Amino acid sequence: MKRRTVWTILLATASLFILATRCEYLSQPYFDKLALTLVAGDPPDVAYMDTLRAPEYIHNGLIFPLDAVLDPKELEDFYPILLANFQREGKTYAVPRDFQTVALLINQDLFDKYGLSSPANWKELVKAADLIQTGEREAGHKDFYGIGLTPNMWNWMPFLYQAGGSLLDPTGTKVTLDTKEAEDALTFYTDLRKRGLAFVPESSLSNPEQSWPYGASAEILSAFAQGKVAMILGPNIFYAMLQNPPQGDKPAFKVGIQELPKGPKAQATIGYTVGYGLFDKETAFPGSNAVTLLRFMTGPEAMDIWEKSVTYMPTRRSRAGIWIEQHPEARAFMDGVAHLRSYQPAKASFANIRTFDQKSTVIIARALGGQIEVKEALNQLQKLGDELLQ
Repeated sequence: MKRRTVWTILLATASLFILATRCEYLSQPYFDKLALTLVAGDPPDVAYMDTLRAPEYIHNGLIFPLDAVLDPKELEDFYPILLANFQREGKTYAVPRDFQTVALLINQDLFDKYGLSSPANWKELVKAADLIQTGEREAGHKDFYGIGLTPNMWNWMPFLYQAGGSLLDPTGTKVTLDTKEAEDALTFYTDLRKRGLAFVPESSLSNPEQSWPYGASAEILSAFAQGKVAMILGPNIFYAMLQNPPQGDKPAFKVGIQELPKGPKAQATIGYTVGYGLFDKETAFPGSNAVTLLRFMTGPEAMDIWEKSVTYMPTRRSRAGIWIEQHPEARAFMDGVAHLRSYQPAKASFANIRTFDQKSTVIIARALGGQIEVKEALNQLQKLGDELLQ
């Protein structure tokens, strides 16, 4: 089911469920349109936000605490790691709706061909990439690679957490990339290309500004779908696109989905979460239609509508088994919540976060391309984070 179809059905159901309530689907660019309503002083009663915009909304008083309108017991069903993205100083400002995690997508046919199980750690990841690449190239596929990578921060960050490092300290206010753990993670990442095992789109190395934010990801997804790469990292949406490609054919092989390999210090992944909050103070009171709507949009009735899509995973723990029953082949995405790491800056504006993401891509691209050493790349990333994220 397409995204717009899902949300059109959902909002129509909400309008019927809650009398005298008008629900509207805002097409992309959604957040730009939401910003215009905020500037005009006429925001919607209820709207959704992602985890990277939530801190700015909270800091600027654009959304209102839910503690006075929701019973704390209502929140017990939600995964704490997801709920924490919308909490500050003991107050809850939004309720998480759905989430995605990053998993390892593999060419299952090739893993079976070479008698390999999914890599459980970094050593096995390298071994699998090397063995499959060597075998396929010997079979005549000269442009085949063991794994596909991009210079995007999200692609490298799981390795950072697996090495025991982090982007930010526990308060979300201090950048922590000047560590041995960060060096280990970026060294491992760049070494995959140095050893010739990783396909990194040339355009993302020669012109990373132009390939950001989605160009390199689209290229490795395409290479994987064409059977030119044995493994890639990707979120739920990658798998959904492989099942229903907007262009071209489905992969001619079975796609396997596994949790990311464990690093030297931890098993870890990252994810993306969105949640609903109250944007109009006048309707932020117990029993209001706005509160009823928020409950509905994050409740089991709404989740029953959209969790049929593999893209959206329910944030309620009680719904996890239901989603897995519908998408058993994709359960690694759901299992990843047990190892999920947050990378949410507590006080940075979204504009600064976006700038950091873009400029960090350029720095990582230079490290992958061998233009700068790992330590210099981390020095530049730390300085950039100090300027933009603290």
